[in-house]
Amino acid sequence: MNTFINVIGWIGSLQIIAMYIMISNNYTNSNSKMYHFFNFSGACFVCLVCALSQVWQAAFVEGVWAIIALFFLARIMFFEYILNKTP
Repeated sequence: MNTFINVIGWIGSLQIIAMYIMISNNYTNSNSKMYHFFNFSGACFVCLVCALSQVWQAAFVEGVWAIIALFFLARIMFFEYILNKTP
């Protein structure tokens, strides 16, 4: 596997770990867009590496992780939009 893909995988792994550390130490909360964005992008990066390596179990877990993070990110952004739109 080429170096670029490996770097993407490491970046994704570090993003997920960093968010776990931040939420465990109360530096962020589960309603943070940053928390869900970094979980989403990190899971996508790791999922890509797993899929290219044909490690399907890990690709599945990371894919589900990404979908969950995207759902909650979209929900937060939707409610922010609704709250800011009302007079």
